[in-house]
Amino acid sequence: FIRWEVEEVSELKARGSAVKFAAGLPWWVMLRLELADPANDIPHLSCGIHCNEESECDKWAALIESSITMCNEDPTKNKCLEFECKYSKSKSCFGSLLFQDMATVLDCHKGFIKDDKIVIEARLTVKRVIGIPKPLEFDFSTPSVGSDNVALIIQGEKVYVSKNYLAIHSPVFKAMFFGDFDEKEKDEIELKDLSRECFIELLYVIYPSYRPITMYWVRGLLLIADRYDIKVVINQAESYLIKTNKDCINENLLIADQYRLNTLKLHCLNTFKTPKELKALEKAPEYRQFSDAMKASILSKVFSLID
Repeated sequence: FIRWEVEEVSELKARGSAVKFAAGLPWWVMLRLELADPANDIPHLSCGIHCNEESECDKWAALIESSITMCNEDPTKNKCLEFECKYSKSKSCFGSLLFQDMATVLDCHKGFIKDDKIVIEARLTVKRVIGIPKPLEFDFSTPSVGSDNVALIIQGEKVYVSKNYLAIHSPVFKAMFFGDFDEKEKDEIELKDLSRECFIELLYVIYPSYRPITMYWVRGLLLIADRYDIKVVINQAESYLIKTNKDCINENLLIADQYRLNTLKLHCLNTFKTPKELKALEKAPEYRQFSDAMKASILSKVFSLID
């Protein structure tokens, strides 16, 4: 079951929910702004349940029963879509391209939106899965067997991790646990200004469960990975954005700028084919947040297209 409170709906272009795991597979809801008829410029909200898109295995499949509901203040007027389908490598998303016209979604008198928020609920029952091994399970809320455990206090709660395993992935944690710092001798270490939920998601990415990165988590994972110099997560996040966030070039440029993702930056800039397209960036809200270095890269790309 996924319950998603979608904020800033009036600004929505493409956004994914948190990931939930069922039967060893990652599932999430994706919303996009679509045009039902480009000639008439009628925007619609598309809604779908995605699964396991980043898997390198070609021979997996999952048969599910599912439903997607956009909640109304009057439950009898909920917008609901039910379907039974077979997911696979070649078909990893099912839903509705024209789930609801945006005029109805944004009309507060229709009962779907309040304070620029809507609520999406998705339910799914996995009836059968083939080609997916049972994933390794980790519980970071209790100490595991071993002498290298440490409890990280995040948002007032303990997260139990292996010092050695984190040190392998992060020079910052390596210095913290084994360098000449006070934390070296502590059994409990507080990490401030972090989301506990997001940090645990990062652990699932680097531990042998090897969860795939999704749109819902990518910014939070980059924030933590950048702070603790966890290169494997930074590289995975960059590759994920290049492959999947193709419709949000301005947002990707901002992320590339913030986290020094040069490959993502070059990929985004190469999507612009004319100087006029690049100049239009100056009117985008993201442009005001670009660093001087990013603005210089954009200007350099403009000159290269003129030549």
